[in-house]
Amino acid sequence: MPGPLQWTPPERPHKNWWALAGGPLALLVGFLFLVSSIQLPYVALAPGGADPINELLSVPKDKEFPPKGSFLLTTVSLETIITPYDFVRDWIDDNYQLIAKKDLLGGSSERQYNQEAQQEMTDSKQAAVVLAFRTLGYSVAEHGQGSLILGIASGNVPARGVLETGDAITAADGTATPLATDLVAILQKRTFGDTLDATVTKADGSVVQKTLKLGSRTDTTCTTKADTGNGPCLGVSLGTKAHKFDLPFDVKIDTSGIGGPSAGLAFTLALIDDLTPGELTGGKNVAVTGTIDIEGNVGEVGGVVQKTAAVRAAKATLFLVPPGEFEDASKHAGKGLKVLRVTTLKEALAALAANGGEVPKLAGQTAGN
Repeated sequence: MPGPLQWTPPERPHKNWWALAGGPLALLVGFLFLVSSIQLPYVALAPGGADPINELLSVPKDKEFPPKGSFLLTTVSLETIITPYDFVRDWIDDNYQLIAKKDLLGGSSERQYNQEAQQEMTDSKQAAVVLAFRTLGYSVAEHGQGSLILGIASGNVPARGVLETGDAITAADGTATPLATDLVAILQKRTFGDTLDATVTKADGSVVQKTLKLGSRTDTTCTTKADTGNGPCLGVSLGTKAHKFDLPFDVKIDTSGIGGPSAGLAFTLALIDDLTPGELTGGKNVAVTGTIDIEGNVGEVGGVVQKTAAVRAAKATLFLVPPGEFEDASKHAGKGLKVLRVTTLKEALAALAANGGEVPKLAGQTAGN
């Protein structure tokens, strides 16, 4: 029997660390999977694309002057399935933005929101086509069935309680108003406190007479309290019911899968480029964003941070944006991308001319003054 100095301690039992860690690891994996399956009431704006518009245009071959350069249609990707992990991405990625779904949709359902976006795109294309034709010197007659009430401002405005959304004013003080511009022209000749006798066609087709006392415009609304000196108002947003135009020839813009009005200016410039000789872009790729109306005014858009990221990825060197988006676009433009603000079509054409573009002599070049 060995003595105490020759005693050998028993071998420790071998521990299977993988087996010991397996339980907690499985719990962690399960927890992470559970978190990833949680959907939150948010949407995310992410960079979309900056793609050549010319490929989307279809004009008669005998009218076309295919350019080498192209105007780029800038888009935003809207992600609707949001999990807690996306908040981490929002924190670390400057080009990714989370928005509460209710803030994006307002009081609309997702289906209504998408329908509105498609209608805005349809209206945007129509305005772009009409403006491009008129700028090129073509005569484009327009027709309508009344000045349509698209919305009524909040508060105690003249139209509240008298008109409803969907009403169409077909005459004012005995003068026909088939177009929204006809009603605006009549209002511009009036002053605060004047009364306006309106013939109104309701949404159900019935015709009624209404009398409105005009308010006065402020920076944000229409007041009935005092004359601000900014001109008379009704406190409504106007459109033209059954708005139609007599175009000199057909043009098509394929916007399948794209919604919203923010490509209006880009469409207008691309059409002018496609229908005139020379290179309006200077033979380069020029990115553009901004709404347009048939008077040539450029309007604000959203998602310019994400659009700027898409423009950088497309390696464009010039980006035309509305004034309200200039600061954000410039901040995210980086090196090599020049950002210019434009408020009208005329300013956009001047900006292109100053940056190497071949701007033709246009019969309607005063559009947007």
